[in-house]
Amino acid sequence: MKLMEDILSEMKQLGAVIIDPAELPSQGKISEHEFEVMLYEFKADLNACLGRLGRKVQVRSLQEVIEINNRARDLEMPWFGQDILLKAQEKGPRTEPACLAALEACRRLSRNEGDRRRGGKAQPRRAADVNHRSRSRDRPGP
Repeated sequence: MKLMEDILSEMKQLGAVIIDPAELPSQGKISEHEFEVMLYEFKADLNACLGRLGRKVQVRSLQEVIEINNRARDLEMPWFGQDILLKAQEKGPRTEPACLAALEACRRLSRNEGDRRRGGKAQPRRAADVNHRSRSRDRPGP
């Protein structure tokens, strides 16, 4: 807790405005969409990664990982199943309408509806917009 207080104190000294508690109207609304996107990305990225390894590995896809887990269920899954793997395997490419809709919902909830203090729209910040008046010369900038 002290570390966080020290960090917040230094941020204030550098000109940051700390808003506590932060009003996040989209909090709790985004997780189902994030999980949907994660399933699509997990499948696509794992398949791409395993595919690049070639003969270095025995498995080349998420489906093969699932099959190995099923064959060695007692060894591979003594406490947990593979529900997330199975849900990801059901997904198609990231270009599917369901994935694109979930991704758009994440963007909308995290950007446009994520911060009411700015009129309902979170404004992007550029490094040049930040006031660095108190930065020490011996510390690197952001």
